[in-house]
Amino acid sequence: YRGNIVLVGPNIDEVVQHALASPQWKSVDYAISATTNPYHITLVTKDELRYISPQLTPRQVLDQLRTALASETPHVHGVGIGGHPKRKPEVFFVVVVWAKCQQLRKPLGLPPKHFHITLSTSDVHDIDKGISSLLTPFPSDPSSELLDHATYTLFLTGDYIQAKDFAIRLCLKDPDSSKSFLRLGDAASKLVEPKLAMLAYALSFGHAGSDDDKISDYCLRKIIALSSDTEWGT
Repeated sequence: YRGNIVLVGPNIDEVVQHALASPQWKSVDYAISATTNPYHITLVTKDELRYISPQLTPRQVLDQLRTALASETPHVHGVGIGGHPKRKPEVFFVVVVWAKCQQLRKPLGLPPKHFHITLSTSDVHDIDKGISSLLTPFPSDPSSELLDHATYTLFLTGDYIQAKDFAIRLCLKDPDSSKSFLRLGDAASKLVEPKLAMLAYALSFGHAGSDDDKISDYCLRKIIALSSDTEWGT
């Protein structure tokens, strides 16, 4: 679409309608001059396609994404409406959390991206379109999956303070999950909080089952590395 690779379809339209119909948005006094373009999520921009074109043609990139997404149901989470109403032109969009596509962009050599669905006739590309741009509250009772994907996205985009906050919410929501404490350990490590990180990795290791050798090995490596900064124990 216009040189970009995008995701379109009734599921994307449904995400938009759900966001626009939410009581939180209806209580906000903003009027959107609605776009006439089809609602879509840009997966790879035309500038990014030029960047990776020496290795892969745009058609090969598209086929690679199609194949990867066909293997499972995409978990595209619309978490609310974001925007920058004080700037001119006004820009509004649905903030989207989509961990799978973050992982698909990495082998292409592309950086993490704030996925979104543009709602307004105007659009600006060099502004924050992540969770921090929300004009409505983050869902009050999110699923463990949504919290996990949000934490992962915040971590990838370098927002380690918010990633830690969301990881704590995830640990409280799903205290028996090794992944919950793994996310907390990673965020605490980036914030140079070695004690919290070590204990989080220890809990992740303890909750990891026999099939989670990859997580167990990762946690042990992290604990050993952190032992140079803090002693074991509470």
